Amino acid sequence: MNNELIHSNPPHIHTKRTITGIRADILIALAPTVIMSALTKGGKSLLIVLVSLAAAVISDVLCDLIFRKRTAVLELESAVTGVIFALMLPYRIPLWIAAVGAAIAVIVFKQFVGLIGRSYLHPAAGAYLTISCLLLIIAPFGIPSGSICAGVAPTLIVGLIYLLIRKVIQLRIPLLYTLAYVFAMTVSESLGAVSTSEFIPGSLLLTAVFIAPAYASSPATPAGRAVFAVFGGFIAYAFSNMLLSEQALALSIIIMNILSPIIERFTIPKSWRYQK
Repeated sequence: MNNELIHSNPPHIHTKRTITGIRADILIALAPTVIMSALTKGGKSLLIVLVSLAAAVISDVLCDLIFRKRTAVLELESAVTGVIFALMLPYRIPLWIAAVGAAIAVIVFKQFVGLIGRSYLHPAAGAYLTISCLLLIIAPFGIPSGSICAGVAPTLIVGLIYLLIRKVIQLRIPLLYTLAYVFAMTVSESLGAVSTSEFIPGSLLLTAVFIAPAYASSPATPAGRAVFAVFGGFIAYAFSNMLLSEQALALSIIIMNILSPIIERFTIPKSWRYQK
């Protein structure tokens, strides 16, 4: 009998589908947003996506070679990370920032932070916050506004529909995260509060659809995913009055990623628990 222990990256799901196939579907779902952004904002946005994608993939290959690991680049995780990270960026930033940020996403948040298991921080969100801090240092008089995904919300909805049809994600997290954010904004404005941050549907949908539901950094339990989404949306709006919308959204994801194992522990259904 073969007693080999097989170790693989998350997600660990009992299904006939492969990890590579799931991530290929995510890239297909992102394609309309990338194309529409290039058409509406110019070739610079497409170039940022390509540079980020290339930097993420190259960084992943180099890390695997240095640490003598089985190369996982064909599983497309670094490719997905590079594209999502690029779509969060302002379309007027220098290309080297996209390259550095994508490298940080893979080297720091995927390779090193990811070693602790499925509770790791989302690489794209973590890298975006890191790059935002870098931009504050090198551009203290203001960070360029207008992310690549801003203004292309319809294509993100198309991507959501595709992922739902392909059963890559469930509607719970995207819907509850978005509703929680919009509800908090509506209640705040009805009470007379003045928002200092611009509401950007594209950035909200990118976060809700492609970042928040990530298998490895969100709870596995149904109730836990609901808690994750609702509190994530509330936290995102709370920080949106102090930060740029994209920064607030990314920060909410990182906070909920940290809390994810705790949320999951307290929301495990009785039917899931081991019984002697």
